[in-house]
Amino acid sequence: MLGNKRLLSHYECDSCNQFFSDMENHLGNYTSFWRAVSQVRGKRGTPKYKKNLEIQSVDGQLRIGDYIDSPSIIHNDENKEIILPGVREPYIPIAVYKCFVKMALTLMPESEIQHFKKTIEWVMEPDHSIKKCPFGLKAFVQFTPGFKVYPHPCNWLFFRKENIEPHIPYSIYAVCFSSLMFQVTIPHCECDINFLTFLEKGGASRNRCFAFAVL
Repeated sequence: MLGNKRLLSHYECDSCNQFFSDMENHLGNYTSFWRAVSQVRGKRGTPKYKKNLEIQSVDGQLRIGDYIDSPSIIHNDENKEIILPGVREPYIPIAVYKCFVKMALTLMPESEIQHFKKTIEWVMEPDHSIKKCPFGLKAFVQFTPGFKVYPHPCNWLFFRKENIEPHIPYSIYAVCFSSLMFQVTIPHCECDINFLTFLEKGGASRNRCFAFAVL
């Protein structure tokens, strides 16, 4: 969906594949506009966007269509730019977040995955409204102007170093594609007990990547 062609998982059963397929529909709806504009090629080719606009790739070229009777594209002749007001399909934010966490869990080595048993239970919970994260679900989203800033998806999985005080969560996952970067904290980790105690005493989280070890 996000353009990945290199990282493959060989241990996902059919039932789990169906479960995640349903959940990934929310991620697809959330990112549909950006994937269409950036022509991010997935398993079924380049996605099309048909809502208030029509965006599709034709012979390798981006084609954008608007409606004459009710145009949506905003023209700014002074700045020589056009604005495409994309509209997202319905999605559940927690399901989108779980998709990113699932990506992180798939990349984890066995030496680390043992600390995330409750995280796996949370991801596999079909009801996305229960079992909230004790310190909340924090996501940082960054948009970089440009066309295909990240021509291929990039992934980083960070873990807190042993000699660092627990003022930050144990693990953070970052993924980039198109012109977007998402950075999420991995919830329900057993190594975050001291971090939760720190927050309960009124401490403020410091999500700084330089305090993490990257795989």
